[in-house]
Amino acid sequence: HTCISILLMRACCYSSHAKLFLSSCCRSSRAKKQNARIIKSIAHARVLSSHDRNTTTTTTIAFGSFPGRRPIQNYCVAQNDIIKTKTKIKKRKFATTSATNNNNNNTNALFSVGGFSRSPFTDPPKTMKENAEIVLTRKEDEVFSLLLDVVNNEKKGETDDGGKATTNMASLTLRVAGGWVRDKLLGLESNDIDVALDKCLGAEFAAKVNEYLTSKGEEISGVGVIQSNPEQSKHLETATMKVRDVWLDFVNLRSESYADESRIPTMSFGTPLEDAMRRDLTINALYYNLNEKKVEDFTGKGIEDLKIGLCRTPLEAKRTFVDDPLRVLRAVRFASRYAFTLAEDIGVAVEDEQVREGLRTKVSRERVGKEVAGMLRGPNPHLAVEWVTKMKMGGIVMDCEETFSMEMQEFGVKAVAVGMRVAMALKMFEGVTEGADGSEETDRKERFYLALWLLGLRESKAFTKKKKEVPLSKVVVMESLKLRNKDAESVVRTHSNIDGTRDVIFDNLKTFTRTEAGLKIRSIGKDYDIVFIVAAVEDALKQQNSGDIDEGAVAESVAEKCKEAFSRVRDEFELVDRKDSVGNPWELKPVLDGKEVMKAVGMEKPGPLLKQWIEKTVEWQFEFPGMDKAQCEAKLKDSSRT
Repeated sequence: HTCISILLMRACCYSSHAKLFLSSCCRSSRAKKQNARIIKSIAHARVLSSHDRNTTTTTTIAFGSFPGRRPIQNYCVAQNDIIKTKTKIKKRKFATTSATNNNNNNTNALFSVGGFSRSPFTDPPKTMKENAEIVLTRKEDEVFSLLLDVVNNEKKGETDDGGKATTNMASLTLRVAGGWVRDKLLGLESNDIDVALDKCLGAEFAAKVNEYLTSKGEEISGVGVIQSNPEQSKHLETATMKVRDVWLDFVNLRSESYADESRIPTMSFGTPLEDAMRRDLTINALYYNLNEKKVEDFTGKGIEDLKIGLCRTPLEAKRTFVDDPLRVLRAVRFASRYAFTLAEDIGVAVEDEQVREGLRTKVSRERVGKEVAGMLRGPNPHLAVEWVTKMKMGGIVMDCEETFSMEMQEFGVKAVAVGMRVAMALKMFEGVTEGADGSEETDRKERFYLALWLLGLRESKAFTKKKKEVPLSKVVVMESLKLRNKDAESVVRTHSNIDGTRDVIFDNLKTFTRTEAGLKIRSIGKDYDIVFIVAAVEDALKQQNSGDIDEGAVAESVAEKCKEAFSRVRDEFELVDRKDSVGNPWELKPVLDGKEVMKAVGMEKPGPLLKQWIEKTVEWQFEFPGMDKAQCEAKLKDSSRT
C-alpha cells in the first residue's frame, strides 16, 4: 500500500492534479473540544513523496490516526533542511558492563548516570541513607490516625459475639504505597499520598471516612472516582478526597491476569506481593503499613535499589512495559529526577517492537505529555532527553517519527545539556521543582527545555486541510503532547525569534542600541531571556568543529555572551532617569492611539500605512524616553511632510 502511494504521488507530483491528490490525503476529523481550529489527532507519519526544488528538499507527510479511530490525515508536513552544522555527534548505544541475562537481579550492567562525559555535570544520586526511617509530619500523623480510627470504628460496630470481625472493612489493613514512601526514605517531603486497601474498593472506604467524619461533626469532602480504563493502560479505579486539608487517593491492592492474545487484564483483589510485582519500578513498590507503622518491601529489591540508586522493574522489564508502555517514560523520569541508573534489561526491552508499538498506540497522548512535562520540570532534564534519545524513542514520544530524525534528536540532546549548564551559570530556575505545578518559573523551565529539545523542528511546517501553514513544533506540543496552548505558543515564539535575536543582539553585541534591543524584546515578550539563551545555544552548537563537543566549554562561552547581552540590555533600560524610564519593553504601549496618529499625519482612512506610523512612534519612545503626546505629534507632522 505504501509503495503504491509513493508511485501515485510521483506520477502526479508535477501534474496539475498534485494539489487535488494532496488535499485528498488531508480529510478532516472531529474538532477538538477545547479548540475547534486545531484538528484533534495526529499520529505516525508515512512518507508519500520527496522531491527537490532548487536547494530545498521537501517531504510531504500524511499523518495516521490515534488508536480506536479510522485512519485520517489531518496535517501534511513540509520539511526543510533543518540542521546545518559542522558538529559530528557520535551515535550512542546503551552503556553496559556485562552481558545481558534473563535474571532481573543483574545490577552490574547499567546505564551510566548522565551518560558518558556528562556524569561530572550531574549531581550525585539522591540515594537512601543507611537505617533511614519514615518520619511523619504532624499533619500526616493526624490524618493517618483518623484513617485508623475509621477502621477501628468499623471493628467496634461489626463484630460477632466472639469478637471477630464480620466484614472485610473491619479487618482492613491500610498501607501508603509508592511515591510517598520512596520520597520519605530519601529524606524528601511528599504530598502524593496513595492509600492501598487490601479488602475493599477505594470509593467504598472513602464513603466510610465521610460517615465517620459526619458522626464526629466534622466537615466532609466530596469524593471523586476515576474509573479504570484498561484500553489506555489505566487499570485501577481510584477514589480521591480531601481529609483535613490533605489530599488522599484510595485504591485497592490488585492482581492481574491476561487471556491468550489479549493485552487487557482481568482485575481482581490481590495480595500486597501481587500488587507490588505489578508496579512500574521497585523503588515505587514500597509500602508503609499504617496498622503496624513499618515499611514493607515485598519485591525484596526496593530498599536496596534506593540505597544504590537503581531503577529497575519488579518483573522482567519487557513484561512490565507491555502491560503499560508508559512505564518506559516513567522509568526515565524517575531515573533523571534522582540521577539513578537504569537497569540494562530496560534498555533491551525498549528495543522490542511490541513495547514500542504499545507506546505508539496504547497510551493516550495526554499521559505521554504529562511524563514529558515531568522530565523537563525535574532537576536533570538533560538526563531525561538523552535517555529518550538513546532509546530511540524521541520520534515516538513526539509522534513524528519520519520527521524528527536521529540527527535532530541528537542535536536536541546537546542543546538541552548546554542550555542547562547556561541556566545554572545564570542562576535561572533555582528552587524550581517538578511538583510545583502552579509556579510561573516551573512553567518557564518546562518551555525553555522543550524549545531546546525541539530545535531541530523549528523550520518544519505543517499544513491543515485548508492549506493553512502552521509550525510543526506547535502541532507537536499541542497535539502530540497535549500541552497547553500557551506552551505551544511559547515554543513557536522562541523558535521564530532566534534568527532576529542573533542578527540584532549577538551579531552586534557591543553596539546594539536601546531602540534595536527594545523593539526586539517587545516583539518577544517577557521571556526574552529564554529566547536569547536558546538562540545563543543553537548558534554555538552549529559553529563547532567536527568531533566530540566539549559541552562545558560551549556552555561557558554561551553563558558569558548572554551575561554581556543581559548586562547591556539592563544598562540601556535601567540607567535612564526614573521619570524618563522606558520600563519593561514588552509592556510599552504607543503614546498615541490610531485616531491620534491619523490626525497628526493627515490620514482620512486607516490602512497599512497606519500600522507603520504607529510602529514609528514606538521606535521614538525607545529612542527618546519620556516622550509625551505633544512631542510625538510634532515628530509625526514633521516626518509626514518629508
